[in-house]
Amino acid sequence: MKDAHLPIQAFEGFIESIERTPTALVIRLVDAEPDPCPASPAACLISIEAPEDRADINSLLTHLRTSADCVYAWIESNTQLRIRSDYGDELGIRGADVQAVEAAFESRDYERLAKLNYACSQSQAEALSEYSAQHQRIRKLLQDQHQRVVRKAERHLAGGTAHTLYGQQLDFISRLLRETED
Repeated sequence: MKDAHLPIQAFEGFIESIERTPTALVIRLVDAEPDPCPASPAACLISIEAPEDRADINSLLTHLRTSADCVYAWIESNTQLRIRSDYGDELGIRGADVQAVEAAFESRDYERLAKLNYACSQSQAEALSEYSAQHQRIRKLLQDQHQRVVRKAERHLAGGTAHTLYGQQLDFISRLLRETED
């Protein structure tokens, strides 16, 4: 049911801003998949003319915006907007008229993307650092164990059962060390 009055039937993203004018409520949603060069419109402006004045609308919209929950918004009719969060919060907003239009990124969206990419890079750098430190601790443990087994093997005659078992352990530890080489 495509209506020219409603160019966007549904949109999934984050509530970027909420603006109240004297006659309307305007909600700006930004795509949940941050792409600096999106193939489709990256934002959606939903305008509800003469919204019903319910006390919980502002508080729930503000909660959804500040909690960074992804929301799914859809227009049920020319007078009804529904919003549902990933966590099941749902809100219906009625007004005299509901319209949605596609919108492009604004400079603040690129700023948000830059911050998001920076935070992601920092997180990856920290994870890599932790992995590298763990990798080095494992190599050190293997090297220490290798030295212990070498000393134990030296105390037994070649061809004996103990010497053979220590030799097998050394082969296995050596294989592990080769797998952990930088």
